[in-house]
Amino acid sequence: MKVQLRIVGIYFNRPIQFESDDPTIFTVLQEAQKQFPLYSPGGFQFVSTTSTKPSIVSFAHNYPGKYDFDGNGSIADPVDGPTLSGYIRSPGVYELKEQAIVGGVVGWQYYVIRAGEVVSKTPASRGFDSYAGFKVKDGDMVLWRLVAIGTEPGRYRSLTQRLA
Repeated sequence: MKVQLRIVGIYFNRPIQFESDDPTIFTVLQEAQKQFPLYSPGGFQFVSTTSTKPSIVSFAHNYPGKYDFDGNGSIADPVDGPTLSGYIRSPGVYELKEQAIVGGVVGWQYYVIRAGEVVSKTPASRGFDSYAGFKVKDGDMVLWRLVAIGTEPGRYRSLTQRLA
């Protein structure tokens, strides 16, 4: 089976090939970490916790200095330039972590794309599948992004209360 794994912000975009009878996103992450040790150029690592529910704490990538835009394991100059912003990043270990912020949290969010369609949406009939439980299929792309999520009204709290 082959699943594309992309971690936005640390320049990791690789196909992960493995065998599994019951593959989940967690399986893909474990395989990526096994196949691409962090101490080698192109290496990968994730840190997770299961304190209350499975959660990603951080992702790290030993970025070799050129980005694999196509995610096929080979580096080629992209049509649009060295990166979307036109900057070339220095090689080294890039790491991004989940963290609390004022009025919210910066946390990891995944998307599973199958045949060009996002299939990891949460139906109203059930709760959200954690990465440890979401099943992947051959050819899927698993994309992780670090996003900021508001957990309280913040500085406009008094306005919010007046509008309620």
